[in-house]
Amino acid sequence: MRWRDYAEVSWQNTIQSSFCSPFYEVGGKVVIVDIILPEDLTEEEKQRANHFETLRDPAHAGFASVPQLLQYFKDATPPLRLVSQKRKAGTLYHTTPGIMDARDNSNLLQNWFDLTNTNPENRRTITDALEKELAGKSGKGSRSGMHPVRGEEGKISFIHKYVVVEADRV
Repeated sequence: MRWRDYAEVSWQNTIQSSFCSPFYEVGGKVVIVDIILPEDLTEEEKQRANHFETLRDPAHAGFASVPQLLQYFKDATPPLRLVSQKRKAGTLYHTTPGIMDARDNSNLLQNWFDLTNTNPENRRTITDALEKELAGKSGKGSRSGMHPVRGEEGKISFIHKYVVVEADRV
């Protein structure tokens, strides 16, 4: 099984197992918070973002898209209903049922590496690629999707886009 397949099975199992508890029997909810990639990335750029994440964390199975995350809920047994919530117009996914929140989260690159004790060679590979991207030398198709910026003191930070998906039993 490829990692991508494993990720899909894992999400489906996570959603399924969330509803095997007594909590669910009395009307519980399942809520998943996950990182998504910007929708404007090419397939090559999505692969690059997943590659960076796998270099940092070998257990990374792949980023799901918003439609994939929502489909996992729709395919669940017992049936689930994506919760609708009115959100401020113009906010990310404000009209998408199931999306309770969506936001950008800024991360310092070195802190991100430290979370998984990324080895020095992989830190250098990712840092070099982001340095090129910051310098505008990364070329077409080689954006990371991480929107790197160099802050005060020269430290690199980047953005992860998070979504919160909520569903309840039909």
